[in-house]
Amino acid sequence: MEEPLEIPIMNDLTMVLGSISQSKETGVVIDFTDPTTVYDNVKQATAFGMKSVVYVPRIKLDTIAALSALCEKASMGCLIAPTLSIGSILLQQAAISASFHYNNVEIVESKAQAADLPSADASQIAKNLSNLGQLYNREDLSTDVLARGQVLGEDGVRVHSLVLPGLPSSTTVYFSGPGEVYSIKHDITDVQCLMPGLLLAIRKVIRLKVINCVIIYFFASAFSLLEVKSFLLSVTVAESGVWLGKVFVRSQVFLNLSAEPNPQHGQI
Repeated sequence: MEEPLEIPIMNDLTMVLGSISQSKETGVVIDFTDPTTVYDNVKQATAFGMKSVVYVPRIKLDTIAALSALCEKASMGCLIAPTLSIGSILLQQAAISASFHYNNVEIVESKAQAADLPSADASQIAKNLSNLGQLYNREDLSTDVLARGQVLGEDGVRVHSLVLPGLPSSTTVYFSGPGEVYSIKHDITDVQCLMPGLLLAIRKVIRLKVINCVIIYFFASAFSLLEVKSFLLSVTVAESGVWLGKVFVRSQVFLNLSAEPNPQHGQI
């Protein structure tokens, strides 16, 4: 840092949580670690009465289930986000909308380094599209040509990963129909793109009113913050242990029926 910010940096989580819990300020734990440690981290935060925002790509479903049980027992909210990029959220939302109008879709991503391919974002988009009951790319669904990319899920969504030094982190979703091609693209040029989504998540998890545990997983939570101000609260009151990863389409219908437009677009 060019100027000291006087923020203590420690490697003892218990000491950090204990220090924060003794202050009058509201504390939120931000977990950017990895799937093997996230449960213990949230467990410690919950023990100190603090809510958590978790951004851990590739988090496993059994970990999510364990966190749900833990937080429900403690009546403590937790927000799990596969992405914090607003642009990525909007791309995924647009892809879901487009999937109802096109029968052919492929995902092309680019990265500067060949690590963790296909990326968490590309995998999430493929899973989202595969959960909608649509069968894509029927004409070459059974092809085993490696150059055609990797099929994720059972509905024929293919992902192609391009790796070249100097390329920005990019995700493009291509749809095609008779006589037209529709493409949606999102580029990440700096890690700062995660900060607006992180701030929204922090503000929301602090004010989240829970009867029991509510774990918000999937991008609908952050997307709803951009356009509505009553969606998450309504879902929280109506259901316990909501996981939007599997029920997004039904949740979207619920959002359209009961959500209240937020003219301030993201102001909580």
